[in-house]
Amino acid sequence: MSTRRPVHTVAAGLGLALAVVLTGACASDGGSTNHRSTFGGVERNTGLRVPEDDGGRCPSKEGLVEESMDTSGDNVADVRKVFRVEGEGRNAHKILVCRSLDLNHDGRKDIYRFYNDEGRPLRELIDSDFDGTIDSTSFFEDGRLAREEIDRNQDGTQDETRHFIRGKLLRVERDDNFDSKTDVWEHWEDGRLLRIGYDVNGDEVADFWHRAPSMEEDEEEPEPAAGGEGEGDAPAGQGGEGDEGGDDSEAGETDG
Repeated sequence: MSTRRPVHTVAAGLGLALAVVLTGACASDGGSTNHRSTFGGVERNTGLRVPEDDGGRCPSKEGLVEESMDTSGDNVADVRKVFRVEGEGRNAHKILVCRSLDLNHDGRKDIYRFYNDEGRPLRELIDSDFDGTIDSTSFFEDGRLAREEIDRNQDGTQDETRHFIRGKLLRVERDDNFDSKTDVWEHWEDGRLLRIGYDVNGDEVADFWHRAPSMEEDEEEPEPAAGGEGEGDAPAGQGGEGDEGGDDSEAGETDG
């Protein structure tokens, strides 16, 4: 059964790149002269060249602590963290406010992550294609990913929304023809696509659904009879015998 496009392709790629950057950043903490870390103020004498600011996204003002790191060895800051200082003297401690990353080392930040008053993730902006424009926004609840809003055609409008529960993908709502109306709905469980619905007449209501076979059905599905195809073998989005309308309980379902 076709799902038209893989889910989490961008997220997986950025996750791998982010892991590489953070690994390098951790490695550079061990005595690197390029690591900016001053408690209670901003230290600017690090020798690092900062190609541009963060477009006002990550704050830099009095009372905040700023740290910059070079993870690629080119003497350019590609990781920047901003902290708020709480307490005084021995009780003083830092709480992360914002972090920005330049993943491809082109001088422009590609990821901005913001944190709440407890230092837990709150929101993240991503430029997934490195063109200088944010095309994905993630929202967190209790430190876990709750929702992603994605602009797939770079027109400044989100056309895909992914919903998560306890950090796992639950539902996807997508505008495949970019007319500002949802026309595809995906339902997921434990990383597996359960079913996918399509709206073909533009009323934002699913006209038919395709169900994903269970693992047992995948293993026990008999071979089709020679000389013909079974019911429901039409590709996703093209209907086919036994596909139109779906179950009565699903007709008109938009999100579940």
